[in-house]
Amino acid sequence: MNHNIVCQQAGNYFENGYNCAESVATAAAMAFDPECNCLPAAASAFGGGVGSSRQELCGALSGACIAIGILAGRKGYNDDLTAKAMARDIREAMLAEYGTVQCQALVDQFGDEKRREKCKAVVEHLTRLVMDRLERMDEFKSK
Repeated sequence: MNHNIVCQQAGNYFENGYNCAESVATAAAMAFDPECNCLPAAASAFGGGVGSSRQELCGALSGACIAIGILAGRKGYNDDLTAKAMARDIREAMLAEYGTVQCQALVDQFGDEKRREKCKAVVEHLTRLVMDRLERMDEFKSK
C-alpha cells in the first residue's frame, strides 16, 4: 500500500471540505477496509477540536484514533489492547513533533495566514503515522 497516495488522499479530503478528523480517519481506514461504511460520519464531531471548539484534542489525532479503533480495536471483552498502544504511540510522536496535541495550541503556532496549509500538513502527517502503525500492528500487541 502506497503511503504517499493515502496521505495525499487525506490532504485532498481536507482541501475539499472534510474536517481534519474526517480526512485522517477516512483516508486511513478506507486504505485498509474499502467497505468501511461508518466514515466520515464517525469522525464528524471531532474536527477542529471537539465540535470545532479548537479546545481539547487536535482533530487529526482524533481521526487517527478513530481509524485505529475501527481497524485494530477490540471486538470483545477479552481482546488485547493493541489499539490503545498504537494510539498512545501516535500521540507521543505528535507531541514530539509539534510540542502539543491540542488544537488551539497548534493553531496558535501556525498563525491565521498559514493555518489551513499547516493543518493540511498535520492531516497528512498523522495519516502517515496511522498507516505505519497499522502495517506494524503486531509490534503493538500486549503493550
